[in-house]
Amino acid sequence: MSEPVPPGPRVHPFSIGKAPALVVSDGPLGLGAPVEEFDDLPAETVSALARRYGLPPDRTPLAQNALVVVLDGRPVLFDTGTGPELAFGPDSGRLIESLGEAGLRPDDIAAVVLTHIHPDHAWGLVDTDGRPAFPKATVHIAAEELAYVAAASTTGKYVGHHRAVMATCSHQVRPFDIGGEVMPGITAIPTPGHSIAHTSYRVSSGGETVLVLGDVMHHPMLAERTDLTYRYDYDRVRSATTRRAVLARCADEGTRVLGYHFPWPGLGHFAVAGDGYIFQPD
Repeated sequence: MSEPVPPGPRVHPFSIGKAPALVVSDGPLGLGAPVEEFDDLPAETVSALARRYGLPPDRTPLAQNALVVVLDGRPVLFDTGTGPELAFGPDSGRLIESLGEAGLRPDDIAAVVLTHIHPDHAWGLVDTDGRPAFPKATVHIAAEELAYVAAASTTGKYVGHHRAVMATCSHQVRPFDIGGEVMPGITAIPTPGHSIAHTSYRVSSGGETVLVLGDVMHHPMLAERTDLTYRYDYDRVRSATTRRAVLARCADEGTRVLGYHFPWPGLGHFAVAGDGYIFQPD
């Protein structure tokens, strides 16, 4: 299996049809033991599955693979990593470094497209000075996701910081209704469950497509065991239903996907395997 987490700033160039593209790393997340992160099956089942996928018993290293694609000469970034808050450990927050390794500055980014508003996907919108990290970019997010965060009754660091991040970038934000074209070449696909209005994106150019999964699933082992879910899923039942539908369609159509938290660089395809699916990295 591919290296689960890149050791430093990392860039993986590829293309989507005629569009130049990159996977850029925000670095690894520091999460707990697999039996803690995926806790809805017996511990021995999860442990055995995690061992087969090369996960250590005491922690779950997940990558953060952000997509940059150049459409009509404009670099578009999908998700932004943890930013300076480092909510899941000190080894993340490398996105700006990784972009620099690719020769991109923050003000080169013309648009940021968010799958959802969680720390490891949206908090990188703000830099160490508390200012917009991508000052020339428009920020695209599902209107329902934005409204939910704004109205959430829960308190605490996460919700409070979600709101602070989005407030800092409010002049850049362009909410949209899911199910249509966000901009030429990018179509929003509703994939709810992990968050209230989690959104995946079909990125197309020159007859080729990549589906940006976001957090439809956090690790390839959730494709094999479609009854497994992640403890931070907002609605576990809906998340599993969404995941099964995405897997079935991707396997049937041979769609190339990018898994945000999959082993670096996260690109590949799904194929049917027994009662589930297997991720085949490129």
